[in-house]
Amino acid sequence: MSARSVLLTLLLLLGSACAKPTPVVPPAAQAVERTPGLFLYEVRGERGSVHLLGTIHMGFGFEEVLTPSARARFEGAARVMTEADVSAANPEQLIQAALLPPEQSLKQIIGEASWQKLVARVGAQIPEPLLERLEPWLPSVLLGLEDLEQALGDARSKGRQMDVELMAEAQRTGKPLSYLETVEEQVAIFDSIPLEEQVRELARSLESEDSTQARALLSAFQAGDEQALARALFDEAELAASPGFYERVLYQRNERWLPVIERELARGGSFVAVGAGHLLGERGLLAALKRQGYAVTRIGR
Repeated sequence: MSARSVLLTLLLLLGSACAKPTPVVPPAAQAVERTPGLFLYEVRGERGSVHLLGTIHMGFGFEEVLTPSARARFEGAARVMTEADVSAANPEQLIQAALLPPEQSLKQIIGEASWQKLVARVGAQIPEPLLERLEPWLPSVLLGLEDLEQALGDARSKGRQMDVELMAEAQRTGKPLSYLETVEEQVAIFDSIPLEEQVRELARSLESEDSTQARALLSAFQAGDEQALARALFDEAELAASPGFYERVLYQRNERWLPVIERELARGGSFVAVGAGHLLGERGLLAALKRQGYAVTRIGR
């Protein structure tokens, strides 16, 4: 699993900020199909408890994953917290923040051969003059979105955005809604990844033209398989090849979020939704909370 697939799973920034989510369908009106996996955990401390929901930012709806028990837990929450308010993001400002310095050109950085491949893949979405000005991480995310779209195919969940739907439901039910970071801070995270590593990831993205990796992620999430999802996200070879992506996009954010979640635990009653990859693994939030002495229980179906 490449860092590109980690990106598309954890931070489908442009897709979430620019796309209009599919309207939420009440559970009773949904077609009778296999219910997606539920990555919901109760974290309990001496003073209170919170619920942590592991999301995938595109391809599954919020209502789709909820069991009656999970729905009751959401409805009983006093407040809701998500990664960032993607609905308030300004795509033009985000792109401005992802531009290379004036003296640099993406075409020059990645070379003519890679440039031609990139134009063939995303040239219909981004005019060449703008594409040439972008930092390498942004085209990598776009290629990841393309892979995810292919993997979703004609699935009924295509176009669903769990995080956006969850925020809409929190607003509809009058629950206070807060965020772990801003979209601008998320863009800055990508910007902090060394340019050389961004270039390597873009080259790897261009070499792969199938959606095998995205399908593995979707399959693991659909099945609710913790181990399969962790294997897909934390392949040892990829960890070694892409340390900057994992360190900045995953681990450092987990470290910043942990004290925020502990404050929520102290007052109790919060429903916190983050990308599922932030919860899993040795440096994930669940493992960190267990090390701090909190009891963590997965809520089953």
